[in-house]
Amino acid sequence: MRIKLQLFYSCIFTILLCACGGKKSTPALENEKVMDFSSCKKDTVISLTNSASSPKAEIQLLIHYATGKNAKAVNKALFKSGILTPDYISTDSVEREMKDAISLYVQKYAADYKKEYGDMFRRDPNHPNSYNIQYTCETSVKKGRKGVFNYLADVYYFGGGAHGVNSTIAKNIDMENGKILLLEDVFVAGYEDILKEKLVETLCRKYKAKDLNGLREKSIFMNMEPYITENFILGKSSITFIYTDTEIAPHSEGQIEAEIDYSDIDSVLR
Repeated sequence: MRIKLQLFYSCIFTILLCACGGKKSTPALENEKVMDFSSCKKDTVISLTNSASSPKAEIQLLIHYATGKNAKAVNKALFKSGILTPDYISTDSVEREMKDAISLYVQKYAADYKKEYGDMFRRDPNHPNSYNIQYTCETSVKKGRKGVFNYLADVYYFGGGAHGVNSTIAKNIDMENGKILLLEDVFVAGYEDILKEKLVETLCRKYKAKDLNGLREKSIFMNMEPYITENFILGKSSITFIYTDTEIAPHSEGQIEAEIDYSDIDSVLR
């Protein structure tokens, strides 16, 4: 969708159920005094026409955002990292309270849906189901490795195709400075070969394959070299790499996760 704010047409049917909390601690982080979180929930339905059978976009958001130490830095980093798509929030030139920014996100999503899908539906009104959209993003926050919190977004998107897609987007935030941690922040220089080897070993055990060729016979890394994704969770005793639906295997395999104990990669950990 083009990032351009459009006026709502009178035929939009929108329901906003908003429960934007004040400052409160996320239960999983109650013992960590360096950062607090609140959440904002918005459920929205947008119709393309006034007809009861009109195509619709259904948007369900449950978004956590920082309200304590380093809140501005944390929120800015999170919403530049692809938690919500399209990226309306980080491209907004006005600095807003997070609950206001999320409301604006919904408005822009609705306006672009009306514009883009409305034009297509007028050209092809005989296939209304092709223009139905479902977009869900539900976030959560939990304690991970010492000094780190895990920010997880469970996302579902259906855009009128054969099936919807579920994915998990993981970000790891340094509790002290609010920085989103990259692989280079977690591992020492030259970690790639050792970590790739452990990743392949882990997936081979999980999918009962003898080696990389065996994984490829199961359509995993079939037409590509193994790589370490930046989509990972720094847990308390292990790191989990997440490959989203169709990223390294067909849709039939779904999302693929590889969990590696820190003790197995201690030589390359910072």
